[in-house]
Amino acid sequence: MAKFHGVTLVFRPAKGDFTLEFFQNFDWSILALEQNYQQSAVLAMISQKQLDTGIYDKFKRQFGGKWDITSQIVTDKVLQKFKALLLNRNLQEFDYNDKQQCEQVVRSLMADWDISYTLYNVLLGMYVKGGVQPWVLANRTVSDCFIGLDVSHENGVSTAGIMNIVGPNGQLIKQSAMAGALPGEKFTDDKLREILHDTLFAYQQVMQSLPTHITIHRDGRWFENTAVLQEVLAPKNIAFDIINVTKKPNRRMASYDAGQNKFVTQEGRYYVRDNEALLCATSPNERIGMAQPIKIVQVEGVLPMATVVEDIYKLSFMHIHCLNKTRLPATIHYADLSSTAYQRGQIAPRATNLTHLPFV
Repeated sequence: MAKFHGVTLVFRPAKGDFTLEFFQNFDWSILALEQNYQQSAVLAMISQKQLDTGIYDKFKRQFGGKWDITSQIVTDKVLQKFKALLLNRNLQEFDYNDKQQCEQVVRSLMADWDISYTLYNVLLGMYVKGGVQPWVLANRTVSDCFIGLDVSHENGVSTAGIMNIVGPNGQLIKQSAMAGALPGEKFTDDKLREILHDTLFAYQQVMQSLPTHITIHRDGRWFENTAVLQEVLAPKNIAFDIINVTKKPNRRMASYDAGQNKFVTQEGRYYVRDNEALLCATSPNERIGMAQPIKIVQVEGVLPMATVVEDIYKLSFMHIHCLNKTRLPATIHYADLSSTAYQRGQIAPRATNLTHLPFV
């Protein structure tokens, strides 16, 4: 399927004697195999029975937290579903070492969206674990650069997550969890300077110039020192906006359709009052009820609210690891996921693999 869409994936079989004893002593057994997985993303088939023993967390901590090797885990439930799909289409008898037969099976599966949907999601997971950007925006955003910031709280400890979507087409330039604990909900001034410098350097490396405008999407509320942004960005003539994004504002949103005499959900509809907005970014099925909007607050900035909302809506299409349309902009959602995974020891502070998404 990857080949049909223009991406060549090179697979190397895993080396190791993966017996029951291996998994019972996973913490020790896996240490000798690190070199086998360097310069790769790992696709692992783990049975549901093994997952029930807690092997998933150990696996992610070792590969992601200690080795910074991205991994995609598929369960035997997916394998059984795939076998059932083949059986329903009389495709179960084929030689998977025969290139032509495999291509015939793929063509048949791709022709049926209901069947291929599951496989496409697995494929997308493999893409983004290996640093492949499967799509970009056709129409550019107004802001040149976006920084998603979040602080994760678990067991009384706070850590930060950062995910940058850089450039007018929503291209991912850098994703990295920030090392170290934080005092409460806010980023320190030094941590904020570090984030800004890392962002500008990464942007310049890829785009060959500095951005003229940066938008910071803060998950929740902005508690940080705005003067730090002025200090770092003003000498470089870079304007900025600070935007709070609330995932669950305790509101519902619908529009009245006079023709149908009922309330309906309209994706892309938003409501603005001064520096605040509510955006309906998805269109749920009618049986689910009214859509849950995103609350958007412009803390400080130069862009009109309509532009702020439009950029956030465009970035809600940039969840490149799945086919579903998602409510949140990728800046907020990925920062949330990365900070939580980092705190759980499942991803490492990163010097390489900056466009890999280990937490999806």
